[in-house]
Amino acid sequence: MILMLFGCNDSQTGSVNIHDWEEYELMPPTSVIDMQDSDLLFGNSSSLEALVGDWIFIYDPYDGYLYSLLNLKTKEERRILVKGNAPGEFLQPTFIFEDKEHKQIKFHERGRGLFYTYRYQDVFKENFRSPVVIDSLNNYGNYATICGTDYIENEVLEDLKLFSLKNDAGKTIYRFGDYPGESIEDIDDPISVHMLAQARMIASPQGEVFVAAGRMSDWLAFYQMKNKQPTLIKEYFSIDVTAKLEKGANHTRLVKTDDTMTAYMRLYPTSKYLYAMYSGAYKGYRPPYRYIQVFDWNGNFIKGLRFSERLNSFVVDEEQGKLYGLSKTNDEPRIYIYSLQ
Repeated sequence: MILMLFGCNDSQTGSVNIHDWEEYELMPPTSVIDMQDSDLLFGNSSSLEALVGDWIFIYDPYDGYLYSLLNLKTKEERRILVKGNAPGEFLQPTFIFEDKEHKQIKFHERGRGLFYTYRYQDVFKENFRSPVVIDSLNNYGNYATICGTDYIENEVLEDLKLFSLKNDAGKTIYRFGDYPGESIEDIDDPISVHMLAQARMIASPQGEVFVAAGRMSDWLAFYQMKNKQPTLIKEYFSIDVTAKLEKGANHTRLVKTDDTMTAYMRLYPTSKYLYAMYSGAYKGYRPPYRYIQVFDWNGNFIKGLRFSERLNSFVVDEEQGKLYGLSKTNDEPRIYIYSLQ
């Protein structure tokens, strides 16, 4: 049934089929970290967010904190990042980015449109009152990612482009990105387009390549970033979903229907590869597996991975050749470890 729904060739890639699930490598776990007796991984929204050295950052909002840390070697556990409005507190940190070259970590606070940069030692000492710098994108509520020394927002304005390239002062440098399907052609307002064309976003560690992946379609696009000019170099797309939009006096929201799709759930960059988690729920059917597609930074599909465990998030240790995946089946949290070698 999966192949019936997703086995068609991608319209932009000729004979290359990145959705041939049966050809994906089945990944048996090599070991497991059982978290049932842990104080971490409390809520259903918990997810693995970043791997810095031996520490896994886990989004785990509980008891006034927003993140947890788990040391893979010592198994030490602790909560960090207090929720609140005071200095050093956060309301809605959305993403974590690591800058290995400068030994820094950035938090994107979506609710305020801010990026906070901290030194490694301050993060692990829980000193969040002293950021190296705070960059404001002058925009609230939009998804954003780091791209070299600049930022990219998933922001739809009157021109119906999907992305804004901005500098560290929040000034727009360039607008780009066209939704590849036809389902938004009859939508006449940017908010509705944005709801349908929401994207996961990430850039290569040095910012040479920006990648966008559809949250509601199986669109995956690679843009080369040169002289602050994005150029589309590779695009995968086969299923153009339709979606019902409900508009109220103060809101526009997406209503789930049989024609609504859940596609890319997560993008994870390493120096060599992009790892993209694909769910594939479509027309009321949700397959038992989660898939991870591996690409090089030229946008070439390298291989696909599939898992018997239903993972909701993952991080990759490229140097050790390991993938860590979180599963909360039957509310029993476990971190499965897989070998990529």
